[in-house]
Amino acid sequence: MAATTVYVVNIDPQGDMRTVLQRREALGNRIAMAARAGGDAVWFHDFEDPMLGGAASLLLECDDGFMDKVRQMPGYAHDHAVWDGVATMRSPRIQAYYTNPPAPRP
Repeated sequence: MAATTVYVVNIDPQGDMRTVLQRREALGNRIAMAARAGGDAVWFHDFEDPMLGGAASLLLECDDGFMDKVRQMPGYAHDHAVWDGVATMRSPRIQAYYTNPPAPRP
């Protein structure tokens, strides 16, 4: 398996907050679908300190090849490796959010 990096993936910030959040939602879904289709090992992360989270970004652990795919997706703005000394953790909650089908609505 290729070495992985945790990236901060920033969403295109143009528009109001609702639009940015919709872009983040769509990008997260595209990432999950591409990972599943390609059999890529990809994990969504969260900051250990909740004060560091941001609405216009995703934390993504993947290899460089998969990150190249993400960089071509609509809604992507830019990325960088997570900062030295800032702890993140794989997030089962976020992973499930993007990788499981939505529950039926009543």
